[in-house]
Amino acid sequence: QAITIYEEAGQTNMVGRTMLKQATAVGYVDPDRAVGILDDATDYINSITEPLLELCMRHSLAVYLNDAGRTQEAIGVLEDSRGLYKQFPNRIFQLRLRWLEGRINRSLQHLRAAEETFERVAADFLERGLPQEYLLCSIDLAEVVCAQGDRTRTLQICTSLYRALDSWHMHSEGLSVMLLF
Repeated sequence: QAITIYEEAGQTNMVGRTMLKQATAVGYVDPDRAVGILDDATDYINSITEPLLELCMRHSLAVYLNDAGRTQEAIGVLEDSRGLYKQFPNRIFQLRLRWLEGRINRSLQHLRAAEETFERVAADFLERGLPQEYLLCSIDLAEVVCAQGDRTRTLQICTSLYRALDSWHMHSEGLSVMLLF
């Protein structure tokens, strides 16, 4: 509905922003659908007047392409976007870039490289006070460590995450979900 309202009002930049949010809302459950939304959003994003929005769209597109099993396409988007990442040297953007590179390495079965990236990025997220990103990146780390057969270290990572969630006073249902995860 918001997209329709913005289109009728001629607010094309807001159409692009809303589509980016829509893709984010569905992307983790249905990455193929998110890719389609982002493909459509490119018509509404002006990379000259809003390069940061363009970067966010491209980053999300690469994430969801990778999640949809289209890793080579994700690599292409990432490589085409490196110049944009350089325009925004903010540490958070660079961390998200490195996290994406780790996820691509995981998809390519370069598990050791992915592990090293996830370790560094998770520590940086925690140091910068970004607990959600820390948690998600640490889960990626646990996954690649487990895939390499190191069950003891996987358990150590999950135990550490459990303690962090508990110290953040996460409700018991959330902790239960984390244990299942």
